[in-house]
Parts: sequence; C-alpha cells; structure tokens
Amino acid sequence: MLISEFLPNPVGRDPDGEWIELFNNSSSEVSLRGWKIKDASQKIFAFSEQKIWTNQYLVLDYKTAKLSLNNKGESLW
Repeated sequence: MLISEFLPNPVGRDPDGEWIELFNNSSSEVSLRGWKIKDASQKIFAFSEQKIWTNQYLVLDYKTAKLSLNNKGESLW
C-alpha cells in the first residue's frame, strides 16, 4: 500500500479541494479496516470498512478524512 500522492494546496478553499490518494500495489485486495493515516500535526483518520482492489486507487477527500494538509509542507504516515 502506498500513499501515491496528495494535494495540500488546491485552487480555492482547501477543504473543498484537498485529497489524499492511496494505491494498492499488492497482488490481492487489501482491507483497510483498522488502518490509520496520521498527518504532521498528529491528527489521525481511522479507516472503517474501506477496501482497495489490486492495482487500484482510493482517494480520500477532506470531507471524508478531515485531515487539513499543511500548504507549505506535509508528512503523512
């Protein structure tokens, strides 16, 4: 599983355009139940029932993850 890219500073209001993209680079479906993403400010998004199929992407927008990404540099774990 990879955090393939994220958009911390979209045109317009950040909550309307920020997103985080995950990519499943494994050879099987991955359940994200119990997985978490944490940002530089230690804010955490916990997954519930989401799954990602083999070689597929999952995009989390701000409205879903509630992670406000720093415009001048961000780290995600």
